[in-house]
Amino acid sequence: MKHHLLYASSIAIVLAAGPALASGTVITGATPSPGQTLLPDASLRPTFSPPAFGPPLFDAAPASWTGLYFGANAGYVTDGGGDVNIAAFPLGSGLYPSDTQVISGSFAPNGSSFIGGGGFGLNYQFANVLFAGLETDIQGSALKGSSSLANAAPYGGIPGFVTELGALTATKSLTYLGTLRARVGVLLTPVIGAYATAGLAYGQVGLSTSSISSLIFNPTGAAVGAAFGATNYSGTRAGWTAGAGLEAFLSPNWSAKIEYLYYDLGSTAGYSPFVAAFSIAPGSLDAIMGSKASTSFSGHIARLGVNYHLPYAPAPIIAKY
Repeated sequence: MKHHLLYASSIAIVLAAGPALASGTVITGATPSPGQTLLPDASLRPTFSPPAFGPPLFDAAPASWTGLYFGANAGYVTDGGGDVNIAAFPLGSGLYPSDTQVISGSFAPNGSSFIGGGGFGLNYQFANVLFAGLETDIQGSALKGSSSLANAAPYGGIPGFVTELGALTATKSLTYLGTLRARVGVLLTPVIGAYATAGLAYGQVGLSTSSISSLIFNPTGAAVGAAFGATNYSGTRAGWTAGAGLEAFLSPNWSAKIEYLYYDLGSTAGYSPFVAAFSIAPGSLDAIMGSKASTSFSGHIARLGVNYHLPYAPAPIIAKY
């Protein structure tokens, strides 16, 4: 019986140690025999952990969108395509039809420019996913666009002898633009909101034009008469603006936004008499002219902005007894 137990115990030991013996290793802490390798202690083995990439970009939601904020913006402004119209009209008698043809026209001195500035606002969050507020800003602009137009027509009833030439130029500009707008938005996530905005717009605009008309005696090509007129307007105008945007919090206090605005500051007109009258022959007076220049001031703005939101602390609730 003892022989059987000893035999069974030997078989169990061999089976338990078989994988280690087959691989040429021994249990940690044992003395290795020739051809065997001592396994290192588990505490000395290297450990591996997954790489860390930092927190997600939009992962720090504010406690609430409610509160005051201020920030800066920069972007691109373009003229809305309001044509400049220059129309001639008589100030005296003896007007020939060609006089109005060569010093009248319509053209678009469209321009584009950088625009940038700053502002501040107030948000109020309600119903968990909605927010509303007011925002005001002002930005400087170098927007200026110029264009020109030239034409010619036979003068009066003697087309074979005299030709009238006209040259028109116009320049439109926007020096600064300010807005006071309401914002209403919805939270797409706790840190990202989409909004619509509309309100008052105001800014300084400018319009300058020039009109030149010359009479050319066809047989010789010599100038036998000329007239010149110019208009200049610069002033602050008020109108309206509307647009939409997307704003996202980068941290509990900082947010970034992308925004589009359309603005319309209305239209204006300038009048100018010509400083000389057409005179074919010395001492004669064929016509005295004047002109009117008119245009509208509107455009598009696409811009990026950053805002800093002041920490908001709700007023404590005081129980009444």
